Amino acid sequence: MDFARQTEGTPHGIADATRPRSALIDVGKGLGILLVVLGHNPWFGDHLPWLDQLIGTFRMPLFFFLAGVTFPAGRGVVQTAWRRADALLKPYAVVVIAYALVRAERPDVTLESTVLSLVYATGFTLEWVPLWFLPHLWLLSVAAAAYLRWVSPWLRSVAWRVACLAAMAAAGAAVIHRFHNPVDDLACMHHRHFSAELWACGLPFSADVLLLSAFFFLVGHHLQSAVWRFKPTPWRLAAAAGLFVTLWLGFHQTLNFNFRSYGHGLIVPLQALAAIYLMLALCQRLAHWSPSRRLLTHVGRGSLFVLMFHAPVQSKVLDWLLRWPLPGALSMGLAFLGAVGTPMVLWAWVRRQPLLARLLLPVPAVRASIPWKTRMQP
Repeated sequence: MDFARQTEGTPHGIADATRPRSALIDVGKGLGILLVVLGHNPWFGDHLPWLDQLIGTFRMPLFFFLAGVTFPAGRGVVQTAWRRADALLKPYAVVVIAYALVRAERPDVTLESTVLSLVYATGFTLEWVPLWFLPHLWLLSVAAAAYLRWVSPWLRSVAWRVACLAAMAAAGAAVIHRFHNPVDDLACMHHRHFSAELWACGLPFSADVLLLSAFFFLVGHHLQSAVWRFKPTPWRLAAAAGLFVTLWLGFHQTLNFNFRSYGHGLIVPLQALAAIYLMLALCQRLAHWSPSRRLLTHVGRGSLFVLMFHAPVQSKVLDWLLRWPLPGALSMGLAFLGAVGTPMVLWAWVRRQPLLARLLLPVPAVRASIPWKTRMQP
């Protein structure tokens, strides 16, 4: 996602001087956030559950993989924590607090529920569930910086790195299976109070899924050079497609990090990695067509706002449209467009508001967005 790049101190639309911009990565970020919005569309999930489940097998792994590809090597742990806190935790806290102030009249919105959302920061403690991704990505970035600084230098061969990542994936599957999910335990759907039951549903900042998200993140980071020069070949495409179809039809393994739902510890990552290869090939084709490249790149750059605000917008628009005698598919499409378009408009507007930009955008992006005359004012 583009806010993964923003956290590296790169303003919106300005390439990092240490590495070239990749149209494939830019398109991948935009396509990835569109799949997230689609996956959170209620009509889509109810009427096309098989497609929703299929996309769910690689949607979040693709996000983590691309975040790993754009993660710079050699950055210190403290520096990473500080920069990513500015880009991820700051807007997260602003949105959570703003929601509490606006909805203060609701009986379920209390000081305790707001503090719980801020410090526990998981999907089951949030009203806008997709926000869980921001604090988790901060935790993941810090953990990845620590791994690359203190562990990776000892893994001098490819075999040792593969073995370490495989162990990480296996351990992550074992950990996530120890936690409840809302399908089996309704108490894990919405928590508004501090209680011992929280620990059965997940750890703060979704730390219980850290090993799994780190697996895809670090795979992307280690394959960074290969992704920058990515060129799919027919036999690799056929192998990836064959592997994905075989695993999907043969085992039907799904994953949902927010629900703590994860299938077989070996099948799920293989299935996801095969799908990621296919998605990279698709993104490369889309990057060669100028209209799709410009559109998806623009959406990717505003993906932070799309992630934060698409859920309430989509829900409200879809509820309103379903009151009219419109085909369900049309209502779904219009709600989808509203859920993407409205946050993009908000993003463009916030970039031009000095105070809001400082609250919701990372500092380098604020400097790039606010006109010079505004910045020079005392």
